[in-house]
Amino acid sequence: MIISSRGDAFEDREARHKELQDAADELLRNNFWRAMAGERAAILLSYLQSPAPEIRSLGAELVYLSATANGAPPGTIQQTRMLLTDPSPEVRAAAAAALSADFDSAADLAAQLAREQDDVVRVRLINSLAPFSNLRAIDQMLNLAGSGASHAVRIAAVDGIRQGADVINAPPATKAKAIEVLTSALHDTDVPGQPKLREAVTGALAAMRDDSLFDTFRQLVAPTEPLGVRANALIGIGSLPSASTHAFEIARNLDDDEYQLRLAAVQAMGLSPQPMAIQFISKLMDRMNQDGNDQVRAAAWTVLKSWAQSPVIPESSLATMADGLSHDPGKEVFVREKLRDRLGEDAQNGPDDAKRRLAAQDRASQAQDIGDLLMAAALNRPGQAAEQYRAALEYWKANNGGVDVINRLCGNVEQSLLAAKRWDDAADFAAGIIKDWGNDPNLKVTSQTVARAIVGTAGSLAESNDPNAYSDAMDLFDAVNKMNPPLPSDFLDALTPKRATIEARHAASSKPSP
Repeated sequence: MIISSRGDAFEDREARHKELQDAADELLRNNFWRAMAGERAAILLSYLQSPAPEIRSLGAELVYLSATANGAPPGTIQQTRMLLTDPSPEVRAAAAAALSADFDSAADLAAQLAREQDDVVRVRLINSLAPFSNLRAIDQMLNLAGSGASHAVRIAAVDGIRQGADVINAPPATKAKAIEVLTSALHDTDVPGQPKLREAVTGALAAMRDDSLFDTFRQLVAPTEPLGVRANALIGIGSLPSASTHAFEIARNLDDDEYQLRLAAVQAMGLSPQPMAIQFISKLMDRMNQDGNDQVRAAAWTVLKSWAQSPVIPESSLATMADGLSHDPGKEVFVREKLRDRLGEDAQNGPDDAKRRLAAQDRASQAQDIGDLLMAAALNRPGQAAEQYRAALEYWKANNGGVDVINRLCGNVEQSLLAAKRWDDAADFAAGIIKDWGNDPNLKVTSQTVARAIVGTAGSLAESNDPNAYSDAMDLFDAVNKMNPPLPSDFLDALTPKRATIEARHAASSKPSP
């Protein structure tokens, strides 16, 4: 009974102490943030130099928040560096975290890592140093990756090595040492209870991008390995310089039951400097279109999008990719634009006249398809569609296009300009068609086509409930009145009642209510 009573009293005191500490923290924070900018340095330095470790820790936290917001107050970074050797592990950890926002503190952090004995502080130091890619720190991390350190420190060190891979991979001797250390660490984890460390080591080895590791990764993809290890091993294979020769090794995991493996396989496909195994485009399209996991679908599109921009991907593969995206106009437009640009290069630089002519014709066809996609309701980008249609029209004008093709494209250009409310451009284009072909027995139909589009748009505006319909109609009529040559007389006559309807509706809507 007495013991129970004392225990309750102790817990009550601890709770009250925690409440008081939280209240004090809040007071000190408010005191700092509400102070004028010129006063904050002095306040923060007083916290960092306080005899209470809790206040020094809070000061370090405020240094970090200040540094990542508007910059740390003068003198506070230097004072925080001094806290790296503070007697309190809590303060040292807070200082290590705070200095992650200051690249110039890398040397101080690395020096402390070399002498630090507290595991929590070591992890904080490593986490702060990892983005800096400091060679001295990386040497310390390589030392800590071995079996002598705690589990948490080893994982942090291995993750830091992975983040510093670009620096490690530059000098051959450093890379060789890292591979040796990590391979040894991997062997140490071949026991139960260490899946996270094994996963981290595999990820770090993947970042080494060394072909000598292929057999290691192939073994680590085995179903007997933890899921995270298998996923990182797939990334490792995809990161190898020779990755394109191992495409099948990766692709067989695209149908794995575990989404993490499918995701890693998709990502690995996109890591090769060259588009990996173009024959797997259809497989990636399946993942993008049908996979039950959002991350896998997004990753598949990221890879396909990257491949679409590669100068070495065959144009036939781009066409296959575009055809497989018919359900998603935005993605299809992106790929067709890349194919159009490639065809444009072929039209300029093809090996012979025949291939250059064929490429130019295919480019015009792609421009027309892109225009159709841009005009569809899903995208509704008529201004851009007009430029695509115009490019196709210019090609066929210069290359004896058939009447049906030219007439359709004239209508496409006119309709898209009208849909974009580019009234003057639409009128100018129509006037140019009438001028060029109004008296041509074969192409006179184009004048009727563009005129019909203008009359149709005026009719739509006459029936529209859009509050801007009246001003749009007036702008259209003004543009038509400036046309030279004008619309054919029968089409001008057709515009007259439509204008009267629009003006009457506007006048009626403008009358004040009785």
